[in-house]
Amino acid sequence: MQFRRRLRSRIVLSFLLFGTLLSALFALSTLFLQNYLEDQLIGATLKQELDDYVTQLRLDPSVIGGIKIQKGSTYYDFSIEGNLKKLREMLTEVSIPETLIQIGEGDANKG
Repeated sequence: MQFRRRLRSRIVLSFLLFGTLLSALFALSTLFLQNYLEDQLIGATLKQELDDYVTQLRLDPSVIGGIKIQKGSTYYDFSIEGNLKKLREMLTEVSIPETLIQIGEGDANKG
């Protein structure tokens, strides 16, 4: 009888230890796999973004610096070329009031 109790307690303890170790092994392997997959996903995404940028640069070498993004029908231009175009448009839209022109002409006639 004593032998059976010891055997039963050893079996229970063995299963308990085995279950604990197996759970720890699954937890560690899950953490390792998660880190590995995250690194792979980030690496693949960065590679795809870099390839897209290089392709865009090859297609449009006028992109001096910055980036041009098209998402659906919306177009974003964050390039230096785009900023220069906007500045050029703003400068051409500036009109000089006629009163300033007349004042300038009057000063020229005095001299």
